[in-house]
Amino acid sequence: MNRGSARQDVFLCDEDRVSFLELTAECRMRWALFVHAYVLMDNHYHLFVEDPHGNLSRSMRHLNGVYTQRFNRRQHRDGPLFRGRFRSRLVQHELYASALVTYIHDNPVRAGLVGRPEEYRWSSCWEVNQLADSSYLHERALAHACKQTCDMGTGRTLATLAVSQSGAILGNEDFQKRYRQAIVHMPMKRTRNVPEGRRLACPTVHEVVSAVAVCFGVSSQFIQRSVPGQRNWERTMAIVLSVEWTGNTAEEVGLSFGVRGPAVRAVCARCRPEVLMHPALRQVQDVLL
Repeated sequence: MNRGSARQDVFLCDEDRVSFLELTAECRMRWALFVHAYVLMDNHYHLFVEDPHGNLSRSMRHLNGVYTQRFNRRQHRDGPLFRGRFRSRLVQHELYASALVTYIHDNPVRAGLVGRPEEYRWSSCWEVNQLADSSYLHERALAHACKQTCDMGTGRTLATLAVSQSGAILGNEDFQKRYRQAIVHMPMKRTRNVPEGRRLACPTVHEVVSAVAVCFGVSSQFIQRSVPGQRNWERTMAIVLSVEWTGNTAEEVGLSFGVRGPAVRAVCARCRPEVLMHPALRQVQDVLL
């Protein structure tokens, strides 16, 4: 999802919308994306995209960037068009796909533009109802299933509630736990394509400190307290792992340890390889999970 800067319109005419959908088709082919649903409103858009190869950031950067260039040429303007980087949510496909697509298709209804989702020209719901050939949609069956959900008022209400209350991850507790395990065991790849999921799915600095304290048999206060002239390996490990696993900046991590961001970065630069190779690392991961 992305929205126009200062809520300005990003689609001014049908030519704009056609251009955007052509770029969507290009991204689908170039990065092997599965596009399950879309809706183009005046000042924002929603896409439901499945990304098997981890190329979502690259493809969305291409989509937003090239569309902005074309829009600016047509409108004789320059500068950014969208508010910033796209917003994304990680979705548990088997449980929440229909709810998410129902929510997407229902955007024009909630905005008062049409009475039913299939009446809005610039959405995958309209496209499926028209049996139009599509170069952007992937799974026609999923779109049909979502159309049936859209026809049910209760389904629409439940979808709105599910999506609006889910935060950055739309899934049950087991799904969120599996996602969190993936982040902890592969810290260099954490939430690259779902940036809003970092704080929801990653452990907090407090949790990292507590896990290190448990594994080394010390108190959390001992780890967070700095003693001049005394090396505190547990503290060093907690600082490095907090930067690696929590998604917080060095400055944010430093607040929990009473030091400034540059000091946190210096510790990470000096000790990160040793921490990530430490025999106790797996034990700390197990405590966290």
